[in-house]
This record gives sequence, structure tokens and C-alpha cells, in this order.
Amino acid sequence: MEFTIDKDRSQIRILVIEDEDYARECISDFLELVGFSAVQAKNGREGVELFGKCEPDIVITDIKMPEMSGFEILKFVRVYSAETPVIVISGTSSLDDVAQCLKLGAWDYIVKPVYDYGVLEMSVLRALEKKQLLEENKRYREYLEDEVIKRSDELLSSAVRFKTLFNLASDVLFIHDRDGKIIDCNEAAFRHTGYGRKRLLEMNMRDIVSPEDVGHFERVMARLPRKSSVMYELRCVNKEGAVSVMELHATMVTAEAEPTVFVIGRDVSERRRMEQEREELMAQVEAAHRVELVGMLVSGIAHDFNNVLTALTGYASLLQADAAKMGAPLAGYAEKINDIAAKGQGLTARLMSFIRKKREELVPVDVHKALQETEQLLRPNSKQVRIDLELGAEKHIVLGGDSQIQSVFLNLGLNARDAMPDGGVLTFRTYNEERCVGSERKGCGFVCIDVADTGTGMDESVISKIFEPLFTTKRQGSGTGIGLASVLYCVKNMHGSVGVDSKVGAGATFKVSFPLYDGGAHKTVDLSGKRVLVVTEDAETARRICGRLEREGIGARHVSEPETALDMARDGAENTAAVIVDYDLHMYDENSFVNALADAAPDMLVIKMLSKERITLGSNKNYLAFVNVSTDSDMFFEALAMYIQDRAC
Repeated sequence: MEFTIDKDRSQIRILVIEDEDYARECISDFLELVGFSAVQAKNGREGVELFGKCEPDIVITDIKMPEMSGFEILKFVRVYSAETPVIVISGTSSLDDVAQCLKLGAWDYIVKPVYDYGVLEMSVLRALEKKQLLEENKRYREYLEDEVIKRSDELLSSAVRFKTLFNLASDVLFIHDRDGKIIDCNEAAFRHTGYGRKRLLEMNMRDIVSPEDVGHFERVMARLPRKSSVMYELRCVNKEGAVSVMELHATMVTAEAEPTVFVIGRDVSERRRMEQEREELMAQVEAAHRVELVGMLVSGIAHDFNNVLTALTGYASLLQADAAKMGAPLAGYAEKINDIAAKGQGLTARLMSFIRKKREELVPVDVHKALQETEQLLRPNSKQVRIDLELGAEKHIVLGGDSQIQSVFLNLGLNARDAMPDGGVLTFRTYNEERCVGSERKGCGFVCIDVADTGTGMDESVISKIFEPLFTTKRQGSGTGIGLASVLYCVKNMHGSVGVDSKVGAGATFKVSFPLYDGGAHKTVDLSGKRVLVVTEDAETARRICGRLEREGIGARHVSEPETALDMARDGAENTAAVIVDYDLHMYDENSFVNALADAAPDMLVIKMLSKERITLGSNKNYLAFVNVSTDSDMFFEALAMYIQDRAC
């Protein structure tokens, strides 16, 4: 890559600030070898002194140095000579340091040790070219600004022409003396400040500047006689007390006997707000990337851990068989080892499912049994905590995964234990509710589990973030920030809900609820009076699904046109149990069809067919929303029958 610079290399001075003698001399020798003039400084303070004396074209600096760090040098250069390029060469590759340097105005960042000094030469040439372009742009801008000033001087000679243009300008325009006394301003200034003309012309610029920025305004005015124009930002306060960020361009005008300052102002509050939102979005993207990296790491660990558990279960099975032949009591211990290893494999499978965002097949699970097993697992590691089980729910069978449910209770239990460093009481309480907030289901009801502790509690700022990945209040090295995110994932996968009530110093109560499972309920439901519409253009798929539905005693009808299906659902809503919709429809996608169906028949259950073999049940309702269920699965037809029974209740 070729770089074009106007100066001869020997005329370009490069200030090298480095506290390591060997590194400083190597960089300087290389720069002089390729034709540049190098000036050395062994620390930051000496570098600042040489900066004022030799006025270098480029500064190369380390970050960590005695007396004055690279960060302070960047701040110094940005204040006193922002157009001077600064290249950072540092032994640290921390993203935080890189981001901080770039934020402070570094033009490039090179990681030591430098094995290829050609990289340094390229960075220097690139910075010189960029500086040259910026200087040309500045000269051109100054040329344009000079032209504006000339035109302004011409306009000042004609009061009428000047006032016309002055007042028609959309930007805020001020003319004030060197002390800040306002001499004149345009209509935009009156609108922006909220003051009338008479009142504003009696004021000083300091009166409309935020008190925190008055000092900055005075420093800018002090610099203005040495420079023809200055661009700066101030926070201004209007008559109502509202604060806005103004970008101001001040120019010293000497057309009259007494020099005046001509100021062009533009409200950039919205731009600054958008920039802040962009920074926040970038932070969220960075956090998402960290989650992805954590997921990749955990995936590998889970795989290796699963291999270890597989070997453990194999040897435990051999031990169990040998012990059983000899009639030894070790057989029972071996069985326990097998059971624990199986639970570990289940947790590993759930972890992999969480990382890959894949939902597992759901099976009936006894919540009380899972809580009793959780209590046994928690007790050895919770010596100072009393664990109480208040299992008051009469119905406690749900559809889920045993490892998932136990993971939910383990994570909540361990967090509660950590919130009680001096001991306390951890209570698992179950009870039944007919309805749950946010759910439309009316059938079998819900089992609710309260996980309550007497620990330190949380304030609202913590509660609002606890389910975010990587968020943790524990000290560094003690928490990963993944536990409660995993809890939320598992609960949502089982179509439940989770919330928390807490106050600082009053403990915390996590409230978990799952829809109850009533296995076999479809056997007692008369489905003959209900029909299911299968909306797809694929005749073979429709034949297969309709045939299976009819074998189960559910009426089915294939509809190839979406508009016809909408009319049938609207006119025959009482006899239509559900609509199964293909993911690929003429003039519709599955989401737009669901929206249209919601307008035609708001209470209709829609089943999205994500492929020709698999479906999602209850995609438009919070009701047993199975994902990745085959259209040949008994679970699908059982869940559909349960829905029809619930609707009949």
C-alpha cells in the first residue's frame, strides 16, 4: 500500500515516549533508519516538556509509565493539539485499555513486542496521510469560513440585508462583545432561549450558559483573540430551566472599532442522545458476544464432563453387578453412584440444550419429589442454613424435564444460601392456584413454588437485572451470572413463570409456577364435534396430518387457500378446535396469517408447522407450547385433546 505525504521524511519529527530504554531506542533507531527524525523521552513528564519544545508531527507513547501514564499524555495532546496523531505501543492487549486509548483520541494501537517494525512504519505513514488530509480539510474549511466571514462583513455594511438573512437563519445566532454582553441575536435565539428580545439583549452569555460550563466559556473567550475562530460545546439553559447541548462556532469580527464575537449555535442534544444510545447498543452487542464465548467454552466443558460421567456409570454398573452376585451391601452404594451420575448427565444435557437454544421433549415430573431430592443435594453444602419443605400442593405433576426442574430449584437454593452468609432459613413452599398471571389456561390449574430466604434481600435496581446473562452481585470469582438466566430459560421452556419479591434486609422470595399436567385426560373427551383446519398447499403433508387426526377421532379438513381458511374460522369458530398452519403460504407467512386469524377469530388456537415433520403447539397462546414435537408424536394429540377439554370447562 502506497502512502502520499508532502513532507520529506527527514523533516518529520516523531516524539517517542517510552520508559524502557531498550524499547525506546529500538523504536527510535528504526524510525531514523527509514528516514524520520526521532526525539526520545524516557517518561511521560519529559515527553510533555519535549512536546512543547519540538512540536512533533507524531507522538508514539507507551501506556504504563512512571510519573505520567499514556492515558494522561493522550488527554494532554487532545487538549493542546488535538490534530497531532498519537500512536500507542503497549505490552497490554486488554480490550479495556484499547477501548480507553481510542476513546481518548489514539490514532492507532500496536501491541508489544513488535516483531515486524514494518507495521509501525505503516501505522506512521497512515497517520501522516490522515493528518495531511485533515489539515487540507481544515484549510478548506477555513477557506470556506473565511468566505463566510467576508460575506458577513459585506452584509454588515447593509443593515437591511444583514438583518433579513440574520433572522431567517435556522441556527441560533448571537453577536456579543468579548466580555459576553449580548449585542444582537436572531429570531431562532429568542425561540431557543424563551426570552423576549428586550430581556435577552440585556443579558450576558453567561446568563444562558449552564453554571457548570461558565468556566469553559470564559476559557474559550480568552483563546479567541489568538485564533480567528473557535468551535466548542456548551450546555445552555432556557427560561423554563430546560438544558440543551449547543455546538457553537465563535468568530472574532473586527469590522467595527470594537471587536465583536459572532456565534453560530446548533442544538445537538438529540445527536448526543443518539450517540449515547449507540454506545449502549454497542455495550449490549459486546455483552452478547461475551455470552456467546462463554457458551462455546461451557459447551466443551460439558462435553468432556459427560464423557467422565459415562465412564463413571460404566464402572459403577460393573461394581453393582459384582456386588449383587456376592450379596454385599456395596450394591446399594453402587446404585446411588449410578443415580447421581445419571443426574449429572441430565444436567449436562440441559446445559447443552440451554447453550444451543433447543427445547427438550417434556415428560411428566413430580415437583415434590424434585424438591425432596434438591433438599438432599443442598443440605451437605448448607450447614448454617435450615431448609424447610412445606409441600402443601395437592396436585404437583407437571410436564417438564427432571434435570431442568431440579436445576431451577438448585440454582435458586444456592443463591438463597449465598444470600445468608451468617445462616438463616430457606423455605420451599408449594400450593395450587386455578389461574396464573399472564396465562390463559383454564383447565387443570397450576402448581406454585415459593423459594423464600431470610437473607440480605435486593433493591429495585438489582431486581430489574437479575435475569440478565452475566449479571451478578457476587464478588469476582464467586459468581458467573448464568444461574438465574438458566432458571428463566428452564421455566419458560416448561411454559411457566418466575418472579421475585424482595426488599433490602428483608430476604427474597422467588415465585415459580408451572401448569399442571393431567395425563390421559384426552381419553375421556368426545372430539367428534370438533374439527381442525390444516392450512397448507402441500397436499401430501395435509393427507398425512388429516389421516392421523381422524384416526384419533378428531375431525380434520385440508384448506389450501389462506383466505378460505380465515372465512371458515370466522364463520365456524364454535366447531373449530384449532388451525394448523404451514410456514410457507401463498401471499402470507405464518406470522401474518396468525395476525389475520387473530382479527377473524381472536380465541382460536393456532399451531405453527415449522417444517413438514415438526410443529409448534399453541404458538399464539400461553398453553402447552411444545416446540420440536413431531406430527406423529402422541404428545401432540394428547396436548390438543387437553386444550379441547379445557375449552369445554
